[in-house]
Amino acid sequence: ADPVRQGYEFDNWYTSSQYTTVYDFQSPVTSSLTLFAKWNTSGYYTVSFDANGGSGRMERIKLDRGATFVLPACSFTPPSGKSFVRWNYGEAGESMDVNSDMILIAQWGEYRQQETQEAIYSYTVHFISNGGSEVEDQTVESGNRAVRPEDPTRRGYIFDGWYLDNSRSYPYDFLEPVDSNMTLYAGWVSGVLTGEISYKIESGEDQSYEKDSDSVIRIVVKRSWDDESCYMHFTNVLLDDRILGKERDYHSSSGSTIIVFDNDFLDSQMSGEHWVKISFNDGSVETTLKITGNDEESSETEESETEGAPVTGDPKAQSLTWVAILVLAASGMACLLIILYLSTQRKKERNER
Repeated sequence: ADPVRQGYEFDNWYTSSQYTTVYDFQSPVTSSLTLFAKWNTSGYYTVSFDANGGSGRMERIKLDRGATFVLPACSFTPPSGKSFVRWNYGEAGESMDVNSDMILIAQWGEYRQQETQEAIYSYTVHFISNGGSEVEDQTVESGNRAVRPEDPTRRGYIFDGWYLDNSRSYPYDFLEPVDSNMTLYAGWVSGVLTGEISYKIESGEDQSYEKDSDSVIRIVVKRSWDDESCYMHFTNVLLDDRILGKERDYHSSSGSTIIVFDNDFLDSQMSGEHWVKISFNDGSVETTLKITGNDEESSETEESETEGAPVTGDPKAQSLTWVAILVLAASGMACLLIILYLSTQRKKERNER
């Protein structure tokens, strides 16, 4: 068949790029050869036809540039059980402007007869979920509406509706009657629904740590079905309602959310059961951490700070206090007696004079 090139008309096949000799296809081929297509600038556009599963042939139509074109009747033989409905550019008999070469593709619909012998067409509504869960096609009789299917789901995305195009420019209205085969495309926006978010500890719940050991306290947290963004939502770690210092008291990393406590930090904590909370900007998880081991170092520090200071309720301390009071009282009495003695001597000396 002759090749097609938009805006040009095929002339013939030539034996050289100078287009001097037309090749004769009746001549036998005795060696390798290259043929060159010659094109003449066209003043028209070509309309071709595609049977789309039907059979038969419809000749190409040449139209002058700027001419108005009326979509022709279909002369293809339809596939079994189907009937011609329309062309991909519109129904037969409709007028349209042609601004380039084009291909008209036959659109077929299911066909059956009612008792009145009236033709009833059925159309297929095809759903493309674009990475979401599968949605079954629907067969809809002409003039009826498609049924809005249950929304598909896709990990890490929120369903945004069905569209007539994959660029989400034209949302589909399920109240509109179906009058042709169509394909609907699922729209998605990144994120998850707030009500569906939950966090859980995958490993490392209710652990125990012995001081001065090489044990590693590691907690792994997962975020519902949107686990890929888990670490993006992480905020802090609390121990007994106290916010811990990141990269000082613990280390965090992605791969879900992984928390590893610093051993020096754990060694400095009092033995016993502690409450741990790992917080995110939209949720949290809680667990316990039991620390065991010797608290002598902290006890010795406390004793050194209080050494030599009297303790309330100590009998020895109380005795020392009373002795001090009695000494002070005796000193006061002695001073008073000395003052009285000196005063008496002065009066006696004045009387003698």
